[in-house]
Amino acid sequence: MPVPVKVYRWSSETDAIPLNEDDWVMYELPVAGDRYWHGSDGFTVREVDEAQDPPHVHLLHDYEWAREVRAQLPEGYSMEGGRASDDRQWHFNAVTPEQGRPLGTVFADDLDDGLNEAIANAAEHYRQSQEASG
Repeated sequence: MPVPVKVYRWSSETDAIPLNEDDWVMYELPVAGDRYWHGSDGFTVREVDEAQDPPHVHLLHDYEWAREVRAQLPEGYSMEGGRASDDRQWHFNAVTPEQGRPLGTVFADDLDDGLNEAIANAAEHYRQSQEASG
């Protein structure tokens, strides 16, 4: 069941104010410590305040984790994705360096499974493009 939330994105634990505040709809409330992917950014859930109406979800940019994900992609590729608010599925697209073309959406019930499948798609695309050009 979709949940309207107020999302606060933080750059670091020590920041006095968040980078921004947005109104989102999430499929379900995450739990503090969970990882979350939105767009091209990786986050760790810092806090969920259910006493607020709507609930406040504080997301801390997890730059190290996002770098780890990107390091698994072939050079120049990027990752886009997130979680749909109307079902529990995560969706990811590895994006090619040439013209930023998405390789096809991967759907998964698990965040890591979705990321890993999209990374595998990028690796296979890169391999095929190297064979075609070589």
